[in-house]
Amino acid sequence: MEFVVMVVDTPEQSRLLESMFKDLDNDRMHFRALAVGQAAVGWQFKGTRPTKIILAYDKPITENERKWEREVVAKLGYKGEHPTRETLWIKIK
Repeated sequence: MEFVVMVVDTPEQSRLLESMFKDLDNDRMHFRALAVGQAAVGWQFKGTRPTKIILAYDKPITENERKWEREVVAKLGYKGEHPTRETLWIKIK
């Protein structure tokens, strides 16, 4: 099971991406989008935590943004590094 989470700048981007990819969800792949500042406590799908995390948001500038990144993005996947976790930085405009 691939559980892919893309982190984007705004809730609008998040909703747009989820609406685009919802038809692709199946038994082998599940896609979710998360906006900067959004809580992601306990994110999992059928017992699987995110296996891939795509970072597509501006690098954090303020201390609150950095704190959110440490507390949410860093904990989206498994504690520490998981062998299947890939983190990719891309920019969507």
